[in-house]
Amino acid sequence: MQKYSSKIVLTVPQSIIFDLLYIKNLLGLHTIDLNEIQWKKLQFHAGIDDITIKIGNVLSGNAIEIQAPAANIRLDIPKDVGVIMYYKQFVGKLTAPDFDTLSGHYYQSKNINTAKAIVNISITLGVGNTRINWTEVK
Repeated sequence: MQKYSSKIVLTVPQSIIFDLLYIKNLLGLHTIDLNEIQWKKLQFHAGIDDITIKIGNVLSGNAIEIQAPAANIRLDIPKDVGVIMYYKQFVGKLTAPDFDTLSGHYYQSKNINTAKAIVNISITLGVGNTRINWTEVK
């Protein structure tokens, strides 16, 4: 058995804001740490992956798009960030504490009215599980 893994930590001056971070990887374990950069949109196109995305430095209107045929996804989101999420999968489980189900495949965090910023997340999976973890504010 071979194991492929990668950890992506982006560190650049705070004055730089990335309009688009595009990551494509077909096999592996990924940790994408967005705590140290300013960003507008992250697109992650995966294959068979376990993905942890640490969300930080959120500006209102930030967006994350994840597409994968088979993946387990964990999103670490600070408690003071609101989330509007589109989530669609064929087989698997979504664990999203403190979210309300809206119409269709849309969800919204319960803190949306008091959040310091809001991130829009779109996840489309074939097979896999997704978990939202609320983290302490730094």
